[in-house]
Amino acid sequence: MTWYKNLPFELVIPIEMPKRAMSKWRDAVEVIADAIKTFDVRVTVVRLHYHVPPRQRFGEKHPMGETVSEDGEITLCSNDVDTVVHELAHVKSNENHTPKWAKIYFKLADHYMDEEYVKDAMKHASQFYPSVRKISRERGIIG
Repeated sequence: MTWYKNLPFELVIPIEMPKRAMSKWRDAVEVIADAIKTFDVRVTVVRLHYHVPPRQRFGEKHPMGETVSEDGEITLCSNDVDTVVHELAHVKSNENHTPKWAKIYFKLADHYMDEEYVKDAMKHASQFYPSVRKISRERGIIG
């Protein structure tokens, strides 16, 4: 059986995505499945957006992910865990880059990412989101 069968949400895989490319999405998809159980995040649909070359973490002009919070729908253009927890925080908070969203973003990041990854992700996010910047300062991640 394929690892991405029997997920607690509908997974939409682009027809042009080769099956061998799915292995690169495993961590991201499994984080979403776990967050549904562990943090009661209501995700109903995850759409993978396939790119050649694949989107890289941090710094792309194209959004790395998008969310329709009310419907529990996430579209991922990147398979990194930071993008996943960012979008999950939108679904859980039903808010857009607010202090409530940032608290959930940090909570999910602390759970699914190691300490160095959290620091890197939050330094980057602090450049764009004042709510993340505030918590990053409080935690000593940024000055």
